[in-house]
Amino acid sequence: MINMANISLNPFQALFAPTPELKRKLKMAHIGIEPKRFIRRSLTLSAYLAIGISAIIFFAFARQSGGLPMLSLYSFPFVFLGSYAFMMKTPDVYILRRRKDIDKNIVFATRYLILKMDSGQPLLNSMISASRSYGIGGKFFQEIVDEVQLGKPIEQALEEAHRSTTSRLFQLVLRQILNALRTGID
Repeated sequence: MINMANISLNPFQALFAPTPELKRKLKMAHIGIEPKRFIRRSLTLSAYLAIGISAIIFFAFARQSGGLPMLSLYSFPFVFLGSYAFMMKTPDVYILRRRKDIDKNIVFATRYLILKMDSGQPLLNSMISASRSYGIGGKFFQEIVDEVQLGKPIEQALEEAHRSTTSRLFQLVLRQILNALRTGID
């Protein structure tokens, strides 16, 4: 049975409400703000852009007679909604850029990690070493090392990194490390 008291009659509330998907995307993109604040920022920037473009259209056509200045009023909602949709896609752009960075450099950092572990270093020391040695690829290992150094168990830090990474290659590497840790392999 559907409870009618929980259904919102405002269609704009659904359009501008934070979703769990947005929260996940912001975390994956490493955008450090909460979803409500991100939506508020997107709405504000979209309003500024729509007002600015509408003003430009108004003043461009103000010299001409007729209904052309009214075009600025008609263009406002389209510019506003279009720019809002564009602003809401920024986490997707950051996710794609991050995925490309990880995929480009993770192979070398992983080889270095395996080499260090084969030489007898423990996993955490190998990750610290890999995070310092490889620039962009090591940055992702550094995030895991930072979590562990803040007191989180290494297995939990690896699981969270596995869930929040954008790269399938890095997920495979982390899954193999997690499986090795769970089975007790050094």
